[in-house]
Parts: sequence; structure tokens; C-alpha cells
Amino acid sequence: LGRAAALWGPNPAPNLGGVALAALLAYPVSGRAAAALVPALLKPARKDGLGAQAAGASVQRVVFGALAATLCVAAAAAGLWALASGAILSAGAPRHVPAGPTAALRELGLFLAVPLSAAAGATAVARTYGKGIGGYSGDALGAAVETGEALHLALFLALFGFLG
Repeated sequence: LGRAAALWGPNPAPNLGGVALAALLAYPVSGRAAAALVPALLKPARKDGLGAQAAGASVQRVVFGALAATLCVAAAAAGLWALASGAILSAGAPRHVPAGPTAALRELGLFLAVPLSAAAGATAVARTYGKGIGGYSGDALGAAVETGEALHLALFLALFGFLG
């Protein structure tokens, strides 16, 4: 939440739509899903390291786990949005995302933020470590977490036009 608040200011909820708030708060799910996907894409570099303990991951389990975590984040964001859009936390009316095809594409992108950033992060790390050391290590899993989170936040910012 600290990273999300730093991006948006002291009270982000009234400025975001419910879907956008959920997508913003779900960035840690992207990082953890990316780390969980790396062992499904690559073999461990060593038999005895911390990374080797994650060997044998299945894409199906990662997808179901990421979906469950995303739904939990969405439920929490819905609760925050409900509080913030009422008189309890909000000094003014919340700003809603305008309707239309652009808004629909933006919301679709927000729903796809977790799987896209997790898959891209895992693929980038798996390719880099696969070429470099012949497999993944515990450090590769940590790199996948950071890469997945960074890609998720970059996608979020790009969808809301803050990068240009």
C-alpha cells in the first residue's frame, strides 16, 4: 500500500474508480505470480539452493492461485471504494472513469494487468537466467517478483496516461 499511496497521494481511493483501485492494489499479486511461474518455465540452476525448493511448479496452480489472490484484492478494494465514495473518507464526490469505448478498453487492460505483467516478468527472468546460468535460482525468483510488480505498475500508469 505504501508504494501505491506514493504513486497517488495521501488519499487515492476517491480519485480512482473501483476497478482501477483494485488493479492498483493488485500489483503484488503480479510479482508473486511471476516468481511462481519461473519454476514452471525453467529448471533450477542447482540442486541444493533455495530456488530448487520451488521446482515442479505447475502453470495451472499458479493461475488458480493468482486468480484467488486477485479476487481477494478486488474484494478489499471494493470495500475501500465503498467507504471512500461515501461521506466517511471522502471530502468530495469520487471521480469516475468516463463511459465509452476508451474507458472499456482501459478497464479491460486493468483486468489483464496481473496475468500480462506476471507472464512477461516470468518470461523475461526465465530467459535471462536460462541463458546466463542455465536455470533459475532464488535470486531469479526475487528478480521475477520485482519485474512483475514493475511491469504491473507501468501498465497501470500507461492506462491512466501518467507516463507521457
